[in-house]
Amino acid sequence: MRAKSRFCPGGHAQSENLVCHDNGRDIYGRTLAHCFIGAQDIQASMVKQGWALAFRKYSLEYVGEEKEAIDTPAGMWSGEFIEPWRWRHDKEAQD
Repeated sequence: MRAKSRFCPGGHAQSENLVCHDNGRDIYGRTLAHCFIGAQDIQASMVKQGWALAFRKYSLEYVGEEKEAIDTPAGMWSGEFIEPWRWRHDKEAQD
């Protein structure tokens, strides 16, 4: 799967090719993929910079990058926020 990137962490130009490797579907039918610009794993880069989270419910793949972002603190970790899955859980408990 080839696409032009819109969000390019790490200062990549938007004209560079983003290559995604299809890894199947999740339980909701959404495509699961690993995406790269050259050899750079875009998901790993986003998590390391604090702009995405490791979703441990499905994979432990980016936990190390998330720990680096927390320790820095980078991106979202430089302030306060609630992880989306916790927010949804809390909202369901209130309803």
